[in-house]
Amino acid sequence: MDLNPMSPRIWKEIHAHMATAGAQHIIQQVLIHPEHKPGMPLPIRASAQGRRYDEEEIRRELDNAMNILFIEFMGRGRFDDYIASAAQQKERFPSQVLWQIFDCLFRGVCGMAYPEAFRNRGLDFFKDDIPQTRETSINMPDCRFYPGSWEASIVHYDIDTVNVLIGDFDKTEHNIVPLIKIADLGLATPFYLGIPWDKMWARRKVGKSSIYPPEATSHEWDYHEIHPSWLRCMTGGNYGYWTNLYQIALIMWQLITLCRLEMPPQPVPWTVEREDGTLQAVWTYGERVLDAAYNDIDVELRELVAMCMCDNPEHRPTLEVIEGYLDKFAKTSGPEDPEEQAAQDWARRIFGGPPPPQPSMSMAGLAFI
Repeated sequence: MDLNPMSPRIWKEIHAHMATAGAQHIIQQVLIHPEHKPGMPLPIRASAQGRRYDEEEIRRELDNAMNILFIEFMGRGRFDDYIASAAQQKERFPSQVLWQIFDCLFRGVCGMAYPEAFRNRGLDFFKDDIPQTRETSINMPDCRFYPGSWEASIVHYDIDTVNVLIGDFDKTEHNIVPLIKIADLGLATPFYLGIPWDKMWARRKVGKSSIYPPEATSHEWDYHEIHPSWLRCMTGGNYGYWTNLYQIALIMWQLITLCRLEMPPQPVPWTVEREDGTLQAVWTYGERVLDAAYNDIDVELRELVAMCMCDNPEHRPTLEVIEGYLDKFAKTSGPEDPEEQAAQDWARRIFGGPPPPQPSMSMAGLAFI
């Protein structure tokens, strides 16, 4: 809700929710009065003049308002609390659990990389409950990196463990790890090349300083007084879906190490073997996960995280490459697999507890700005 009507800002978050409507791994709007469902009774008293407002109309006005937003209730809260608990108990996240978490976060990145791709175009954002769809990069437009290449994707700017929320287990995709969603789209902005240079420079300070991506901190900014992407810099100012990739990889880095990234972060040189067998020299902020201290965690996952944290966005893997890894390593085999059963037991213990209460209409999340 916009608490200051003279400076309305929540409309921007509403537009981000419109663009990501239907994306299963991004927090969704909740309608108070969907057109195809009868409204629940509201305890509305008669006014002093004896008038009674039509509760159905009030619900519609709330759904159509551009200064208030109702969002999903996520019963298990924010991810930050679980990482802190695991770190305090010195409990490592098992590989299978980490793959499942990465899968959820990756799907959320896809939901922002392809705005409106997962929404039924025949449904109205302000009137209809929009079914949620599992996001994918398969059969989507090519969005490989080159400087200034991708104008359509939404950049979140603030994906961290506080803005990742935990939902419920289910019997299919989220039977090992509960549904995980990226939340708080208040800073999320579609990136485009025509942005004025002063606003581009202001983008550098958006989000928490502890999770600034290389696109905001690159030394390339020091040499340009104008819009850096006009000069086709490789890193500075080149925001895109790969910026969101960096921030979800930073979350995975924290899950693996149970530490926070040093401030200011320092990239480390690393030679990586590409899919075609060639070697490539890169700089990454995620090198620590490659340490032998974490050999109990799948090396493929650790290398993927380190690649997503490369300083140069061009060196980060494409969505298609990441999805290929997830199809191979994050798929479940069934309860007869002892490793998978152990991961499920671990996750139920960490994320479990009593089933979360089912939210009433009054318990839907309310976004305040």
